[in-house]
Amino acid sequence: MIIISCKYTNDIGLKTEFKVPNKFPYTGSSSTIEDVYLACKTHMPNEKIVVVDSNSEDKSYYNLLEGVDIIEGNENYEVGAIWKAYEKYPNEEHYMFLQDTTIPITDLTKHYPNSDKEISSFFYSNNYESNKIGEQEWCISHIKICDIPYKPYGFKTFVFNLFICKNQFLKELKGKNFHKILPTNKMGSACMENLLGMVAVQLGYKVNYIFGHISETYNEFGVNLHRNDYIIKNFGKKD
Repeated sequence: MIIISCKYTNDIGLKTEFKVPNKFPYTGSSSTIEDVYLACKTHMPNEKIVVVDSNSEDKSYYNLLEGVDIIEGNENYEVGAIWKAYEKYPNEEHYMFLQDTTIPITDLTKHYPNSDKEISSFFYSNNYESNKIGEQEWCISHIKICDIPYKPYGFKTFVFNLFICKNQFLKELKGKNFHKILPTNKMGSACMENLLGMVAVQLGYKVNYIFGHISETYNEFGVNLHRNDYIIKNFGKKD
């Protein structure tokens, strides 16, 4: 199953210093959610696609996503989308979490974990120890909500909260109350990248990083345009 978190706006890119591309690979539109949807259908036609809407004021994009189940009411960024989707679909074998700006250019199901104790994270970033003090304090205070011990070393972050897992990972996280840690702002969402990486290691999961370090990935794998605080990411190495 593919889960796409979406905060839709039809004027994306108008408030940034970067030049907006003339068109995207599939639609040529000024928003990317339809491209993400069509790319997923093209490269992974057998996967069920679910969109979790993050209280978008403009919901006109619903009409662009034929046959897609749209779950409404997410107020907690990408992590909220994870648990909204899992609440409705708790019995899927695999879960692939994307954003409305992640446009696959290849079949990503080949990165589905082989065992219950494996996870595939798309990118990783610098070690947690190098993060800002405020972010570390957020992680320390919020991980107390769940039943997983805090350990500030020995892991890498799940950049953008994008990853692929089997059912067991989400089931185990929920059983330890990790689903109760819900960010309410962008800093909290960024901190969840750290906590996901931390708890995966704490619970004994092997994490495979598909594209490597995020800074290297941008140079090799796709387009990096920061537009309205979103990042356009083309997934997969072009032939």
